[in-house]
Amino acid sequence: MTKSSSSRARPRSPGASLPSDPTTPNKRRKVTSDGDSLQSTPSNRAGSASKAASDAYRDMHVSDVEHPTANDIQDHSQCDFDQFLKTFLVRCHPSKDRQAIDKDALLKKCLEAVLPICRDEDLLDYLTLYCTVDGDEKTRYAPFVQAFNRSLQKLQTIKGHPLRKAHPSQYLFHRNDPNLLDGTYGRLTSKRKPDVVLVTFAAAQRSAGDYQDADWTEFAYKIGTNASQTTFQWTDILMSLEFKRNMAKLKGPRAKYTTELQQSVAAAPGGADIYKCPNGKLTVAAAAAFTRASASMPPPRPYATKGKAKTVSTESHRSVRATTTKSTLVSIEAARAKEKTTHGSASRTPTISGGSGPVPSRHSSYLGKTSSSSSDRPPMVQCAIYAAERLCSSIAVNHAINLLIVDDVAWVWWYDRAGAIQSTGVNIIQDLPRFLVLLLAMQRFSFEDWGVNPELGKAGTGALPHEPLTLTNDKGEKITIYFEEDISNRYTLRGRATRVISAVAKFPPSQTPGEPTPKDRPVAVKVYYPDETRQNEVTIVKMAQTAAVSIPDIEGHIPEIIVACDPGYSTGTIRAELGDLWLAPGANVPKLLRDLARPARVLRVIVFEKLQPIVSQSGPAFLTAWVECLRCHYELWAFGIEHRDPSLDNTMVRVTDSDVPGGKPIISGVMNDWDLANIRDTSQHTGLERTGTLPFQALELLTHKYWQGEIERLYRHDLEALIWVLPWVFLRMNGESTIENPPLQEWQTNDYQICYDKKNTFLANMQTYQASPPWKIEWQWSGQLLRWLKLEKTRREYLATDFDAWNGGQLAKERDDWKAEYKKFWQGYKDAATRASLEYLVALIPSHIKVGDVEMGSI
Repeated sequence: MTKSSSSRARPRSPGASLPSDPTTPNKRRKVTSDGDSLQSTPSNRAGSASKAASDAYRDMHVSDVEHPTANDIQDHSQCDFDQFLKTFLVRCHPSKDRQAIDKDALLKKCLEAVLPICRDEDLLDYLTLYCTVDGDEKTRYAPFVQAFNRSLQKLQTIKGHPLRKAHPSQYLFHRNDPNLLDGTYGRLTSKRKPDVVLVTFAAAQRSAGDYQDADWTEFAYKIGTNASQTTFQWTDILMSLEFKRNMAKLKGPRAKYTTELQQSVAAAPGGADIYKCPNGKLTVAAAAAFTRASASMPPPRPYATKGKAKTVSTESHRSVRATTTKSTLVSIEAARAKEKTTHGSASRTPTISGGSGPVPSRHSSYLGKTSSSSSDRPPMVQCAIYAAERLCSSIAVNHAINLLIVDDVAWVWWYDRAGAIQSTGVNIIQDLPRFLVLLLAMQRFSFEDWGVNPELGKAGTGALPHEPLTLTNDKGEKITIYFEEDISNRYTLRGRATRVISAVAKFPPSQTPGEPTPKDRPVAVKVYYPDETRQNEVTIVKMAQTAAVSIPDIEGHIPEIIVACDPGYSTGTIRAELGDLWLAPGANVPKLLRDLARPARVLRVIVFEKLQPIVSQSGPAFLTAWVECLRCHYELWAFGIEHRDPSLDNTMVRVTDSDVPGGKPIISGVMNDWDLANIRDTSQHTGLERTGTLPFQALELLTHKYWQGEIERLYRHDLEALIWVLPWVFLRMNGESTIENPPLQEWQTNDYQICYDKKNTFLANMQTYQASPPWKIEWQWSGQLLRWLKLEKTRREYLATDFDAWNGGQLAKERDDWKAEYKKFWQGYKDAATRASLEYLVALIPSHIKVGDVEMGSI
């Protein structure tokens, strides 16, 4: 039960004397050109993180995730393709002193090393087939897989470069389309089909059905071109490749390759322009840049196939089992035997199977005739969706790397929880050496380079680690965590991406003589990516524990941390390594955000005691726990710790055994999740997100001004969020389950304007709503409390029109008077409880709060 706070002595607010967190030091926010304007940064109102936080996904169909994912990449960063090459090469260099590596010299040396492969006849024939094959984009999958598996085979033993040896997992390209990969997000399941994927040889074998005993070359040239037998999981995928076909024919391989870059292709723009790129049409601006770069392209390889060129055989897999690698090239060899080459002739143009005319010129028709497609979604968005699936597939995956290939141009996309980075494009045919250097580096990638955190898991081991995780607590004790199942896992590409997992903690034997070894304990493991400029949640909870010693309303109402660690991953690392990045042209970024550097996110793991949802309680037990959460929240706000994200999920209960034999369990409300909390006058952060969960957000914060960073969050906003929990529970919940066809469903949106309109409409029509059966009496009380909330909103709107509240033509900045707001709340609370005849609620009012019998209408 809630403890009396009438005799307590409040400790001093932490203020500037608070010790800094050792892992994520405090960083002052930059001052913008606006001087005293609010120093906080807005988030994207429609991103995947916002939609996930609001639990707004109805299903995981592409149409449900497309727009939030698109909004996540609209403000992506960009860099030159060579910047990625140099960074990847340095990561594969055996030197321990990477700062001393000459990146330009390293790139040049690797380009020179791959030049002999550019003369490989088999590779050139596969590339020729890729450029001339008839049909839609799917007919290009097989020659691409064969061409660049041939490249990987040759790169395996290439000499003349200083990089480490190729990874022993023997990576290979493999067609995946039309097979579906499943993703699981609680009750929702997604199904995606990347066109081509890069996997380990072992993953290809596991997924090959009847052909698991085939060797690498059989997979590389035959089995990997046909996806009919594959059953990949997202944890098998190292990289996804998205293809789009706009041109019927492409310029073939060059007669001679050099280390010089032949053409630099512009990166696709950001902002709303990504919606103007269906089927790979890159937008007018990007296509124009591509065309201009292509105008000076050197002539193609001087020989060309005349007549019909057979496509790669797609006969039964069994036929390849008895053949050699060379025999799989039979169709290419047949075409070569028939070929008649006119060296140096400009009057001859290649024709293709079924074709009757010349290859169209890219100079005049890059946007050309688009082949039929099952989707008009921008390819950049499809690529990002695949990245989100991989990032969400396992707690061990920190980042994802994908390739977008439109005809013969490839863009590298890097995705992590801080956002996306896109490279400029490279022509995989005309600038073959550069693409081979990319493969040279990727072939030497460790699983960590592919984004698999070595402390949390291994590639291909499933969504949750099979091996237990051992962490060391403050006492130096090693605590072993055995994972069980997900409690919460939501689809998101960027942001905190919080995932909570049920587990069991096993403690070491006690070192104190006579003291028994602690029993195994159920715990909740929280894995997430907080903004590094925020105070560490561990530090905040420890501060709250310090405050609880002398403030009864806090004691017993904050979560217990068992052990925590930062596994050593930061999204800032790749950005520091890449160096010069620029914002995607067309990105719709508020001015305030443009003035601030995007903060890095760090991987954090915290093991908490396992709590129960507050909706596991009903009647007086539920409301008592809710009041305890509210009182704890206020006392910590007054102490200097501002929660800033009250919601249903963040109000929990602790159930403990009674001290009296046979007594009832003790139920305590717990204010949970302090990762977005702000320590007043100390936590000066530059977070990209405006905090809060939309269905519970205060109405004033569901406005454009707040999301543009122009409104400061006050105590009354958090208080209002706690009140919004009540109608959500009373009208929608039956115990821990949501009723069928629940009301208020429209609040679960990632669009703050929609949420604002729906909640305003609700306030105007509360009397028409019926509570679910367990909550009829409580709904009458909360309805009165919501009426008080509505009156307070009306009062503030009236004051905003009062000239006395204006200063120099602008509304005076509101002071955060949490004491006054807290007292006003209890007056409205008491009046509502009296009207509903719920005397036990009146008994929960803090004894030091003096409220009279004032009618709500006069407040």
